Amino acid sequence: MKTFPLFSAPSRGAAASAFVLCAFVSASPSRAQTPDKFPFYPVAGNLYEDLFPSQYVDVTPPGPPGGDWNCTLMALDGNTELRTRIRTYGEQEIGVPVFAVLDGTVVAVLDGEPDMTDNSPGCTTTGNYVHIDHGFGRECKYLRLKNGSIHLSVGDTVKAGQQLGLVGSSSCRRGPFLGFETYDNSVLIEPYAGLCRAGPSEWVNQPPINTDPFVHYFNIATAPPPGYRGWPHDRPRTGTLVQGSQSFYIFFALGTLPFYSDWELRWIRPNGTLGHSESGSFGPNFWLYLQGSEDFGVNLDMTGAWTLEVDINSTTVQQLPFEVVATPGGIVNRPPNPITVQITPECPSTDDVLICRVQNDDPVLDDPDYDIVRYQYVWKVGTTVVRNVTTAARSDVVPRRSLGDYVTCEVTASDGTHSAPTVQAAINVGVNGTAYCSPATPNSTSMAGTILASGCQVVSHNDFTLTADQLPPSEFGHFLAGQTQGFNNPPGSQGIICLSGNIGRFNSPSQIIQGPTGSIQVDLTSIPVNPPIAVLPGDTWHFQCWFRDNNPGQTSNFTDAVSVTFL
Repeated sequence: MKTFPLFSAPSRGAAASAFVLCAFVSASPSRAQTPDKFPFYPVAGNLYEDLFPSQYVDVTPPGPPGGDWNCTLMALDGNTELRTRIRTYGEQEIGVPVFAVLDGTVVAVLDGEPDMTDNSPGCTTTGNYVHIDHGFGRECKYLRLKNGSIHLSVGDTVKAGQQLGLVGSSSCRRGPFLGFETYDNSVLIEPYAGLCRAGPSEWVNQPPINTDPFVHYFNIATAPPPGYRGWPHDRPRTGTLVQGSQSFYIFFALGTLPFYSDWELRWIRPNGTLGHSESGSFGPNFWLYLQGSEDFGVNLDMTGAWTLEVDINSTTVQQLPFEVVATPGGIVNRPPNPITVQITPECPSTDDVLICRVQNDDPVLDDPDYDIVRYQYVWKVGTTVVRNVTTAARSDVVPRRSLGDYVTCEVTASDGTHSAPTVQAAINVGVNGTAYCSPATPNSTSMAGTILASGCQVVSHNDFTLTADQLPPSEFGHFLAGQTQGFNNPPGSQGIICLSGNIGRFNSPSQIIQGPTGSIQVDLTSIPVNPPIAVLPGDTWHFQCWFRDNNPGQTSNFTDAVSVTFL
């Protein structure tokens, strides 16, 4: 049985004296007006992929052992911050952005403190930080930022989603992470709500907690470099080894390991047979976050695609592919694995921060050679670039946009030498409809009726509203839909119908509207043409409103029209 020797994090309950005691922390104190809830996580990346929230605020009374909002062991005694780790100093060097979670004003800032102190003797730095007043008594501190990454001054205003700096290691603790503290009326609070922290959550959608063992990263190398200082310093990486007996190093980070967790490693040959195995125990501790490395002597006796299987407590948590070649000349660098991207929320309003998230089959396997992947994010509104950054994070953020903006996010994954194909996601802020037949013929109010489409263009959300305005008071009307534009003056009407072909009428009793304004919610699964059909992504539909009028005699009229292409 083997026990990994290079533990880089304290076990639960250890070193409690290293943490500053704080008062009992609970829900937000009472206040005259409630501040806005946090709409997104303040660090670029995806939780439990390239980000790991390794500690929460200690919500227990002073004294060991401490405890978190979920009544688990993920808060050491006296911890005051939500602590979110990134993988290594390699990611820190490339850059992982930190964002303002709400609008606010900078009230304090410090930069210039060194990174990577690694708990060195005599260290006294408090780290670089930005302190923001978010209004209504809510203040947040963004701590331990990277040296030289802050470009703000006291008194500056910031928007939610604006970059404040980069994740760093500018404190006397080991490793790169963001410390995030929340205060209401100068009282420390825990923004998460749960069994051990009563009251409402301070998140719009509270991020999930993962209490199952998981792999944060797992890398392969032939040997560490001379003088290697261990995690979180980066190490040589490879996804290809030479056939024969090898010194096979693994470097890893694991999260939330239960007490007395066992491990097993299995080297599977290309033909599916077992080539080698090792097993052992992590010992009698609960580990919030465990880093380590180990050297195994393995005979790689066959060329081709091998797999290293990683089991924790008899459950396979990771499968790591690697190549074995006959000679060193067969070792080549390969580009990162393909990715997809998605912008969230899918149906944003003008109040929403936009997040572009990288997705692939397995975030631990983002590169076949286990290289650190950097992502170039190019955000555009229309054809105008509004943000262009390269980071080591699997997501990026831009502040809220204006109604009708067409926003794209292009992402290119690279290992610094080779790139994967560029991919793109796009959304509209609100409904990006195109008005036509405008202005309509004026009605008896001397104004032209108008139509507005709102809600969401994503068909799967089925959240689409039509509104007609500037209609004659008390006169009834109904909306029309079709997939072909037209231009015709029907007999007996003073207006122009701007649809043709198979025209649907929303004229059920619940869909009849009355002037001067009226709205209906459109069921995108059944547009009332003949026969009714569902809207599909990529379809373009045209909408208009017909209404009765008395101008001066009995007649009818139409609003202008709007075209919408659904996603």
